[in-house]
Amino acid sequence: MTIYTFADAAPVAKTTAAAAPAAATTAQTQTPAKGPGKPQSMMEGLGGMVPFIVIMGVFIFLMWNGQRKERKKKEEMLSSIKVGEEVVTIGGIMGTVDTVKEDHFVIRVSDNARIKVLKNAVNQIVRPENNANAEPEKK
Repeated sequence: MTIYTFADAAPVAKTTAAAAPAAATTAQTQTPAKGPGKPQSMMEGLGGMVPFIVIMGVFIFLMWNGQRKERKKKEEMLSSIKVGEEVVTIGGIMGTVDTVKEDHFVIRVSDNARIKVLKNAVNQIVRPENNANAEPEKK
């Protein structure tokens, strides 16, 4: 007759006195299986996390690399702005650069209105190739 226990859900055979030595030798030679309730070693737990850590490292590297390229491109654009160029600020204000200072620009937005903006507030330079749908200037 076979009896099942809840602890290991493996069949346990009832043994008689004659079968006891045979059951004892087979129980000693079997190695216990690692189940979900058995503790794992430190290296086995970390071994499963290695692919996740590598993927996260690659993702972070690609993200930082892209931001670095964008920042470098914006710095080059800001350093190339000259007096007389038309620019658009991050707020959407369009104007012509009137004065270039070390940390800011003075932008002329109309004949009598000039504003001072930080260099980082300039979003783009308006050039003829950037503004293909614009009307040509009338002379």
